[in-house]
Amino acid sequence: MAKEKPRPAEANHFETFVKQFRERKRATHTANQKRFLSSEGITESGDFYSIQIRSSKATLSTRDAQIYIEHIETNESERNQGNATRLMKALCALADANSITLSLLAYPYARKIDLDQNALINWYGRLGFVRQDDSAKMKRDPS
Repeated sequence: MAKEKPRPAEANHFETFVKQFRERKRATHTANQKRFLSSEGITESGDFYSIQIRSSKATLSTRDAQIYIEHIETNESERNQGNATRLMKALCALADANSITLSLLAYPYARKIDLDQNALINWYGRLGFVRQDDSAKMKRDPS
């Protein structure tokens, strides 16, 4: 059996720093954010959270008292079947139940997405998101 090499002190210090950073970040979450992030279906991966319904997945983060939607992705072969809409409706219902504001930047990141930015802004608008200014920043307050 091969002996495990000792890890450099720098690696241990970095891991400790990351762990402490994440603990401090969690400590700043509001009660509503904690309740939202502990909901069934929400998983944590490093500094991000995610929720998946069928072939659509949303990556989330926390900002102030809001939940920020980093991006939404759907398997290319399963697009245009309403999967992302179902995911977003579930996410909005969860946010409403926990009095959470959702925010995002409506920008089509995928190369092969069928929506341009205006269509994407309109899609989010149908889900209750409102533009914050002339940019693609959008926000949805709980109803």
